[in-house]
Amino acid sequence: MKTILLTGGCGYIGSHVCIELIQEGYEVIVIDNLCNSSIEALKRVKKITGGDISFFQNDVRDKSALLNIFKKHSIDGVMHFAGLKSLRESLANP
Repeated sequence: MKTILLTGGCGYIGSHVCIELIQEGYEVIVIDNLCNSSIEALKRVKKITGGDISFFQNDVRDKSALLNIFKKHSIDGVMHFAGLKSLRESLANP
């Protein structure tokens, strides 16, 4: 089974991608700092798919956290959805 790491996996797009990946047979690992999202999204994904998701509440800018995730898991691909929702907000708080 292939493993995909989703950054921002608790957001709207990330959670919908989680559903599709699980339904296609992928193992999914999510990293999200929850600043613009909610863990409730993953609970809904689990309810819809019946699948299991590894979740890490970390910021993608935390190099140490990312290295630990890559050391503990064999990751075949990364899909990056972590980001602030508004351009103005992203520019004000990069």
